[in-house]
This record gives sequence, C-alpha cells and structure tokens, in this order.
Amino acid sequence: MTSEPAGHFTKSYENLKPFIKWYEWGQASIEPIITRPGRIGADVSPLTEVLTDSVHSQSVKLDNSELKQLYIWLDGNVPFYGTYDSNRRLAQKSGQLVPPPTLQ
Repeated sequence: MTSEPAGHFTKSYENLKPFIKWYEWGQASIEPIITRPGRIGADVSPLTEVLTDSVHSQSVKLDNSELKQLYIWLDGNVPFYGTYDSNRRLAQKSGQLVPPPTLQ
C-alpha cells in the first residue's frame, strides 16, 4: 500500500474499491436510506472472500486480531479519513497524524 494521491483518496484505497462494498450516500452500490444486516460490510465484501479462499490464503497470513480489524473496517463503511474536518483530512492525506475527534 502506498500513499500516492489519487483524487480525494490514495491510489491504494482506490485500488481496493472493486473488493469492498460500502454505502456511497446516494450512489447505487448499496440500497439507500437504511442498511440491512448481511448486505453490507464484511458479510458481502469480495475482499473477505479473496483473503480466505484456498488460493490467496496461502500467501496472505492474517491472525485473528488482524482479521477482526479488517472486518470492523469493512463493517464501519470502509472509512478513508479519520475525521470530517477538511484541514485534518488534508493533513491525514499527506501522511500526518491527526488527533481523534473530540466527543460531543
């Protein structure tokens, strides 16, 4: 994975798009308005299937903790940025650490 820019995200993140399923806020990838169990995230992600199939699982070794982190990321709608603040997003995109959001 690299941090090479590609539009609003990075090339690595863009290359993952065919292997993930997320809610796009008005796009056609997932039914709008509500999410339904089993129809979003790790349950339907092609990435999950690739990482656990007999061909790829020989090359990719993830322990249970790493798989859980991946599944949580997939179930959390595959966020790229850890913030909604535009200045912090730019900082994060350039590789800087950003603090977690403050609780409201």
